Amino acid sequence: MSIRMKKNKHNDDFRPAYRFSRLIFILLTGAVLLPAWADEETESFTFSSNSTAISFSEGDQQTILSGNARIQSEDLIIKAGTIELYGEEFRYARCREDVQVENKVQQISLSTEALFYDRRAKFVRIRNYAEMVDLKNELVIKCGYLEYFDETEVSIFQIGVRILKSTEDSQMVCRSDFARYDRKEETLQLTGDPVVYWKGDRYSAVSILINLDTDEISLEGNVEGEFTAEDEEQE
Repeated sequence: MSIRMKKNKHNDDFRPAYRFSRLIFILLTGAVLLPAWADEETESFTFSSNSTAISFSEGDQQTILSGNARIQSEDLIIKAGTIELYGEEFRYARCREDVQVENKVQQISLSTEALFYDRRAKFVRIRNYAEMVDLKNELVIKCGYLEYFDETEVSIFQIGVRILKSTEDSQMVCRSDFARYDRKEETLQLTGDPVVYWKGDRYSAVSILINLDTDEISLEGNVEGEFTAEDEEQE
């Protein structure tokens, strides 16, 4: 691991000795436990990587993790080629290159090439292609834009949304321009030319609401459907 330190903007000396000791700890272990927020709104977490560049300059607290970069809290693990931590108490994280996210408590995983994470708000934003897997409701979701709010367990998906849901006797396939997924209410709201394929049938409407617990589909506005007769399915 390599360490790069920046000088204070206001003098030619490095930061005080206790800052230097902190850097030495990172050098020896490859991981460091960061302190919790003073107001205890955010839990402590660890980070590690092959190479780490750290800046404690006035108003420019920043850490860049490169090569097998990883940050981890009690319930969340993020892995990437590069992770940039910045802001007060390293509140924000920009992750790039083969980003993998695992939330053990929620049983949710994400994969993408670039991701923004706000530790304090527990908020994830992805502005490029992403895939989410939710084991609780047996969902696989693909899209070009994603927002995930951990506190409310609500996810927003946009741009070429494709959703695959496993049911007891079939697979439900959904397509739309926009989708809102509420894990607490176990509902999936589809808008923007939504279409649902299920058990050989096709449903379309202005808005489609799916109850993920009962597999009930509610259609609203310009409702259309194509149904496959049982005898046709058997042929």
